[in-house]
Amino acid sequence: FQVMKHLTRKERNDVQEKQRNLKALSRMSASATKFIIVRHGETDWNIEGRLQGQSTIDPGLNEKGFLQAETLAEGLKTYNISKIFSSDLRRARETALKISILLNKEVSYDKRLRERNQGVLHNLTYKESEEQQPEAYAILKKRDVNARIPNGESQEDIRLRVVEALQDIGRISPGAVVLIVTHGGVVHEIFRHVKCHMFSERIINGSVNILHLDKENGVSSALSINHSNDINGSEKVHDTINSGNITKEKWIWAIELWNSTTHLESVGFSVKGYGGGAGEA
Repeated sequence: FQVMKHLTRKERNDVQEKQRNLKALSRMSASATKFIIVRHGETDWNIEGRLQGQSTIDPGLNEKGFLQAETLAEGLKTYNISKIFSSDLRRARETALKISILLNKEVSYDKRLRERNQGVLHNLTYKESEEQQPEAYAILKKRDVNARIPNGESQEDIRLRVVEALQDIGRISPGAVVLIVTHGGVVHEIFRHVKCHMFSERIINGSVNILHLDKENGVSSALSINHSNDINGSEKVHDTINSGNITKEKWIWAIELWNSTTHLESVGFSVKGYGGGAGEA
């Protein structure tokens, strides 16, 4: 206590954060699934601020995006990844393919890992959205998680399908290290599910996030940790009901790392590579 008393507020927060991390990790069993969750590489639409979502145009990676995917693949070699799951959208598929070739692993595609359906805002830039679809644009910007874009999805829609996908994968991958190749909006919603608030930064193209998921019987709960100074650990309770049944499962969620970009220093990344969250493409 005397040591804590002489620390700055930031230093005290750091110490408390480490304690929360240890608590969360101690609750993980040998059957916990370790998810390495990556955002796809850069596209031209990311740089233009054009809403890709689930556009039928389905833009692919640009030159830097392919370099980011190759760099990701090199960095992931040490993780002993046993399975790869990816969104079936082109930019994610191309990222996953680069990684799968180097790791010599097949890719399984799951539509539940897709980016948010942006409905009437697909293919528009932010300026075009504001001018041509002001009501839908207002929904996108106001950060109401239950507000659904016309012909599209709400943030809550994304969270429900993505959490279901991760739990399904966790059930068939106990004790495994699983790579998930997905989108910025999905990464934001995973974070919101665990922490019960939105992540405050843009999710960078090619960034790495590490999540641990463990399953027990009983009332569902989520316990989050991290190794970033700007994210505070917390424990929240979430009830999970599968297939309309009354039975509940207990899921312990532990965030180890979020939005890490240190591996991208050699190829670079753009902070304008919009991250798929509310108000982002």
